[in-house]
Amino acid sequence: MSIDRSQDIESGSILRSLLRLLPQRKPPAWPADKPLCAETLEDWLAARLAAVLGTPEADIDIHTPFASYGLDSLAAIKLSGELERLLGRRLSPTLAWDYPTIADLARFLALGEQTDPGAGLGSDAEVSDEG
Repeated sequence: MSIDRSQDIESGSILRSLLRLLPQRKPPAWPADKPLCAETLEDWLAARLAAVLGTPEADIDIHTPFASYGLDSLAAIKLSGELERLLGRRLSPTLAWDYPTIADLARFLALGEQTDPGAGLGSDAEVSDEG
């Protein structure tokens, strides 16, 4: 008994053609009523980390490294992907290692530009507009 695979190939190409006709969904953007600043990003990150860990948000310290909460590489990459969709820009999947605390990551994201990881992103660090 011979199986005709041409129909499978044809069905696959039809399906791909139909998928191209569907409207492309844009990722959700940061809510317009919330300022994109380090504080609101810290709040979002703390809430998201608490949800992932199944712990009260009050137990999340923005200065504690992600690794201390047991955030594994898969969860960190997922977080980076969620942030990409939320902010509408490409981000490194290694953000949780490059900016190891909520405070550091929020400050980096609020700057909206690439900075050197570990370049003193503490609260006393100066932000330069020079490029």
